[in-house]
This record gives sequence, structure tokens and C-alpha cells, in this order.
Amino acid sequence: MQNSVSRFQGKSFGWGFILFIGLFSASAFWGESVGLSKLAVAVLLGVSGFIPFLIQAITGCALDGAWVARFSRKEYPTKYWLLLALSAAIGVGFSYSAYSMYMAASSVAA
Repeated sequence: MQNSVSRFQGKSFGWGFILFIGLFSASAFWGESVGLSKLAVAVLLGVSGFIPFLIQAITGCALDGAWVARFSRKEYPTKYWLLLALSAAIGVGFSYSAYSMYMAASSVAA
């Protein structure tokens, strides 16, 4: 019986990349034009930033540049934790920009 890490290692998470691009473009480019509120746009932007982090945290494998789970937590611990920390920082950055965007839009509307 395979453990969960070896089951995910080497698998492509292209669907996660497509989800990331979809949520990012919905929030950053055309969200407001299709009638999403400022809050919904901000939430979509914040969520899109955490997609790589969630994939890596759940699978136990870090994603490479092609969104393929290459580096397992046990085989490459340094690379795994570095990439996990980097994706968490990206998620925090997206969340901060979403919050800033929402607060700026709220203060302009008031």
C-alpha cells in the first residue's frame, strides 16, 4: 500500500494552476465588470494566493515551477520547507494586497 506522499509525488497539479489563474483573473481583471462586489473580489484574490500552499501542505510534496509535486517532505526536507514557506509568503502577500484593495475601495466609496 502506497503512502500518501508517494502517491502524489511526480503528479501534475495543473488543475491547481488553472484554478489559481481563474481566481486571480476573476478578481484582478474582470470581477468587478461581471458584478462581483469589492469584498468578493478581495476574497477571490486572497484565496488564489493560497492555492499552491494548500496543495503542498495537503500532499506533503512541494511543487516545482511546472506545478508538479517533485520534492517530498522526507526526501528533500530543506527544499520542501523552503518552497512551503515561499508559497505561504506569496499567499500572505496576495491576502494583504486584497485587503489593501478592499480598504482603498471602501474608503473611496464612503
